[in-house]
Amino acid sequence: MTKDTDAGAVRPLNAVFSAPCHVAILRALFESREPASGRRIARDAGVNHQACAEGLRRLERLGLVQREVLGRTHAFSLNGGHPVVDALLNPLYREERGLAAQDPSAEPDQESVEPAVAAV
Repeated sequence: MTKDTDAGAVRPLNAVFSAPCHVAILRALFESREPASGRRIARDAGVNHQACAEGLRRLERLGLVQREVLGRTHAFSLNGGHPVVDALLNPLYREERGLAAQDPSAEPDQESVEPAVAAV
């Protein structure tokens, strides 16, 4: 067994929070409405492809992420049946989304910004 698996079996949050890219990958998967390729997850998470691939392997070994092979593409999603995902991660990311929506200093999405009209 690897160190990640040993630590994750007893205390899965140690493995989840051991690397910032794990948190970013899980957040990107939470925000995704459908399974996504590793490259898309890397882009959405803001991490390089190699770090994302290693993070996905670790999270898959912990059972938090599922892999589906679609031809030559591997698609990843959160494992909705895992107790850590259901009881901890999903509520955590939902709460984070709510806090971000309430934060007036957060940058608004480009889609929600209305164009300014100059007074003449």
